[in-house]
Amino acid sequence: MSLNDTEISRTAAELRTNLELSGLSPSEAAADLLISETELSALLTARDVDPASVWQLRDYLEQAVFDAGQRPAPFTVLTEDNRRKAAGWFTLRDAPRHDFGQPAASPSARPRPGGTFDLGSRSVARIGYGAMQLERLREDRATGISLIRRAVELGIDHIDTAQFYGNGLSNELIHEALSPGDEVAIVSKVGAAPDPGGPFPMRAAQRPEELRAEVEANLRTLGIEQLAVVNLRRMDTGVTIPMPDDQVVSIEDQLAEMVAMRDEGLIGGIGMSNTTIDGLRTALPAGIDCVQNAYSLIARGDDDMLELCEAEGIAWVPFFPLGSGFEGMPKVTDEENVIRVAAELGATPSQVGLAWLLDRAPNVLLIPGTASVDHLGANVEVGELTLTESQRALLDEIPTSEPGTIRP
Repeated sequence: MSLNDTEISRTAAELRTNLELSGLSPSEAAADLLISETELSALLTARDVDPASVWQLRDYLEQAVFDAGQRPAPFTVLTEDNRRKAAGWFTLRDAPRHDFGQPAASPSARPRPGGTFDLGSRSVARIGYGAMQLERLREDRATGISLIRRAVELGIDHIDTAQFYGNGLSNELIHEALSPGDEVAIVSKVGAAPDPGGPFPMRAAQRPEELRAEVEANLRTLGIEQLAVVNLRRMDTGVTIPMPDDQVVSIEDQLAEMVAMRDEGLIGGIGMSNTTIDGLRTALPAGIDCVQNAYSLIARGDDDMLELCEAEGIAWVPFFPLGSGFEGMPKVTDEENVIRVAAELGATPSQVGLAWLLDRAPNVLLIPGTASVDHLGANVEVGELTLTESQRALLDEIPTSEPGTIRP
């Protein structure tokens, strides 16, 4: 496929518009890209140049506009849907390929906030990002994309999402924000499906064929070929959404479908969510990479399951890490001992609650969510906090609730 003159002219105009929106002069942009102004001028014409170089320029300019606090002008030809089809665009075949520099840190050189632990076959930073709150940015997609890019810059390489987060919105923003070179482990969950017209924003989808359909929906909206890990979210325990009789499915049948999808390469690993310790023991022979349950300083009822995961080398990824997400329910940040330790550390109570989790066991991975760049930075800073023995003892004095799973 090649572009006609109209499409090339439109692409060139869109590249120039975004350069203007970025506030960068051609000399500044060329210096950033480690190319000459002459080379940049040639690329801005989008004619008789290497396609990969044009796509790199497009991505650079889009991020530069975000960094300037502006909304990029849309690309009508260089769309994400067209990215994979672009090998023959902007021909000539012998057009020079420009050797862009690498002003940004490579994934291997980025910081790893909180240290690392294995998530399936990958080593990831212990502080990741949960994408549920991206739905709050439905009317400001540019901010959502910029937030995800900032997370990657801060060293986050584990993003937790779901197709039922905003009826696919979170996945769409992740797709727009990330590129293959970011090397981010994208983890999702199945067992529910979006239900925007229903009494809840999601409905139970527990049958094996529905698990597969949700994996495929995630792959489509994320624009990827494999999910790093997919969590099987059970709905037969704890507080959850209504589950019709036809949604009561044995865990063995569900695991068989998950294993089949792993064997096919659609998913890299299997996790469990909203599970009991007996459910986890049942699932262990299938090969489990992580467990997502409600767990926090004030809800430590699943300590025995956390310890089993630690012994098995399974990542423990708590949701509601600061207490229940339901209004009026107890919060870690309201505890007097948490507030006291926060004052001693010069930190916020939220940071202390997250730091306690990192300190609790080496296999804990955090996925705190936010729609704020400032809050994102505060979450990452948790990796720098160290609790003293006396502070740890003070926090451990806080009463805990009984085991129970709560809807994330």
